[in-house]
Amino acid sequence: MAIRNDIRKVDIIKKIDVGNLVQNKDGDYLVPEGYQIFKIESVEDRLSKRLLELEEQFKDYYEPTDDELIEEGRMMHPYYMLLDEINDIKKQLK
Repeated sequence: MAIRNDIRKVDIIKKIDVGNLVQNKDGDYLVPEGYQIFKIESVEDRLSKRLLELEEQFKDYYEPTDDELIEEGRMMHPYYMLLDEINDIKKQLK
């Protein structure tokens, strides 16, 4: 989602601005022309949503064996990552 530079967050509405708001026949306040009101998710809502996403992804995984952990650690170790890159470059230069 792109954030426009001309939108700024407002934490309070000053008394003078409240006095300028117009109410409809039901007593609801109308949003003035050129303004928008956004409701943002609470921290709890964002965390709950993310937790559900992670739990859904987690269903596709299984606990790795010791051998898988060792192999993964070997592949991700900086020594082997650099060695792989060196070997790839040498292959490209041949």
